[in-house]
Amino acid sequence: MKVLEQITVLDLSLYLPSQYCSFLLAQLGGEVILVERPGKRPDAIPRLFELVNCGKKSIKLDLKSDRGREIFHRLAQSSDVIIEGFRPGIASRLKIGYEDIKKIKPNIIYCSISGFGQDGPYRDKPGHDVNYLGLSGYFSIPGQIGTLPSRPGIPVVDLCAGMFAAISILTALIARERTGDGQFIDIAMLDAITAWTSVRGGAYLIKKEPITDEHLIATNDVFVTKDGKLIALGIVNEQYFWQNFCQTAGCESLFENSHFSTQESRLRNREELCKTLRSIFSEKTREEWLQLFRNTDMPLSPVLTLEEALSDPQITQRGLLKKVVGPQSEGIKVAGFPAKFSGISTDLKSPPPRPGQHTREILKRLGYPEEMISHLEESKS
Repeated sequence: MKVLEQITVLDLSLYLPSQYCSFLLAQLGGEVILVERPGKRPDAIPRLFELVNCGKKSIKLDLKSDRGREIFHRLAQSSDVIIEGFRPGIASRLKIGYEDIKKIKPNIIYCSISGFGQDGPYRDKPGHDVNYLGLSGYFSIPGQIGTLPSRPGIPVVDLCAGMFAAISILTALIARERTGDGQFIDIAMLDAITAWTSVRGGAYLIKKEPITDEHLIATNDVFVTKDGKLIALGIVNEQYFWQNFCQTAGCESLFENSHFSTQESRLRNREELCKTLRSIFSEKTREEWLQLFRNTDMPLSPVLTLEEALSDPQITQRGLLKKVVGPQSEGIKVAGFPAKFSGISTDLKSPPPRPGQHTREILKRLGYPEEMISHLEESKS
């Protein structure tokens, strides 16, 4: 079963937050139509478009023209969801904002994704992932002992906002089933990542105490091995795992040392323990450590490159990577929906669309005559 197979989604944005959102909806069965402007697609991150646009259709419309807007309004009448990623006010100036669409489709679900949301003092400011991370407090939260926080290698805020948008749209669809009403959804990327970073703000939010680095634990970290590779040790507060580690690694003296024998003492002396563990891990290669702990009950694992991770036997067994093949395509591999349902399909049926690939199909569905379709294709409206 495709749970959203009767739902049509119009995605007006060519950037990652909305495209990741609509990619999730496409995997759940929604018909997603990319409304693309004439001209070249942006390609700030090579090959990114292909990875998050499988299973979608594409129509080219010039939304600055009367004809383009007229077609979009007609398309909106037969759609359920609209997603846009303009700065606040731009959609309204184009006469495709929520209030414009609500007049012709009262129960539309309209989701706006922007950097700072539709109100507030930063409403009209530009921004990117790193700006929202900085403003959210992310960079004040260290991830390792003695190391400053750094910019993550993946666009965390884009993906975070896209996920919140998808959850919100699904919520609005359920609400519409109950009430018949549409919704305007205002997603601010800063709000989304602040919601995530706030999980480290308990001391401040609950007791108004200063936020510290008390979440850092020396035995829950990444270490460099003798051959320059990395290994992850994930002991948080389990005495059993700590004892296992010390015995297997041949450093029983650590477990017997009063500085490190209990969770409380390990927290008090974490800088000293961190230095000790770094020294211990540097004595063997990554493979030697993995062989040593291969048959033990221990949260110890290699830190893989992305290439290694994508061919890891656990990922392979779970079937996360899917090959999507089209009529004239050899196919590409993408990461599928990362949840498995007992009775819901999340398969993707088509590769990413060429720009405007489905323009003729969609215009015919809307009832435009062949002569007008040919004229529109020639004029690129």
